[in-house]
Amino acid sequence: KMSIQSLRNQIEETEDKIRECREAQQKVEHVRGITQPKKTNWWFSYRALKNNEELRNVKKEEVFEGEMADALKQKVAETGQRIEEGLDKTENLLTALKKQIDNLKRKIEELEAQKRRLEQELAREIERERARAARASAGRRE
Repeated sequence: KMSIQSLRNQIEETEDKIRECREAQQKVEHVRGITQPKKTNWWFSYRALKNNEELRNVKKEEVFEGEMADALKQKVAETGQRIEEGLDKTENLLTALKKQIDNLKRKIEELEAQKRRLEQELAREIERERARAARASAGRRE
């Protein structure tokens, strides 16, 4: 059994935590929202690079060969590899962000349930207090 003021304080603290979690959730969702389209753009760039016949086969007999052609071919391959690694890391980031959003949603649900329990307990305490006051008032009238 807690005092009315103590319950009100706990409700207020719980509301503050809910607000903090919602703000954090919005920030994480914002980061995820700007990351997803970038990943999509990178993926299209990667596909374009991979599917570009001229870039993949930059070395041409009697046209473009030698060290420069080999170096360019190597650069194209390295660039494709870096984009691939970037896509993997971005996917890992998006997965981690989604997990964090889910955790925050779960925490908000828990806090909202806690707040409802505290509010119910507060209502019961207020009712008990009214009943005590009514009994005390009736006792004085006799």
